[in-house]
Amino acid sequence: MNYNNQQTGSEGDKGTVLPLGDDTEITALLTAVRGGDNTATGRLLEKYKPLLDKSIVSFVHVYPSEKDDFSQEAMLSLYRAALTYDAGQGSVTFGAYAKTCVHNGLISYQRRLKKMMVIDESVEEKEPQTAGAQANVMDTLIRNETLQLLLQNIEKLPEKEKAVMHGVMRGRTTKDIAANLGLSTRAVESILYRTRRELRKKQS
Repeated sequence: MNYNNQQTGSEGDKGTVLPLGDDTEITALLTAVRGGDNTATGRLLEKYKPLLDKSIVSFVHVYPSEKDDFSQEAMLSLYRAALTYDAGQGSVTFGAYAKTCVHNGLISYQRRLKKMMVIDESVEEKEPQTAGAQANVMDTLIRNETLQLLLQNIEKLPEKEKAVMHGVMRGRTTKDIAANLGLSTRAVESILYRTRRELRKKQS
């Protein structure tokens, strides 16, 4: 199926992005994403850009210097939703499921960020962005940082860092990731914190 010239659906009354056309179409898109189809992955990001935009704004308002990391988390959470959504479980649409995954991912990242800001005394606060800049955060991010490029950069990481990011992409907690890798939770949080900044440099 060609995903390059499809119309974009509208958002729900409460900001929930509705799935493409019908169940068959969204299933085809998700199947293609899971199969590694880069065009489908790009289409997924394009389609749910309004959801990512809406989800990230309040977090970026509080942590303007961390906008790149929140963007990464939002995109990874959307990708994770595409990998884990099961249409056979209940009547929840992919749009609603993706919204929940993205929100939960951002909340989890915010919690990790608070911990790491206490641990890493070298973190410097940057000047807050203007309201106009905050409103345009996602437009800039979509131009400069794509989900496809982010995934490619993750695969180029050293094995330990890549394993941590894969755990995050699968929705695992830092505690679970630490147990699987034989590391402390604090060590995983530190690796994740440093790795996100390395990915930020590669994306810029």
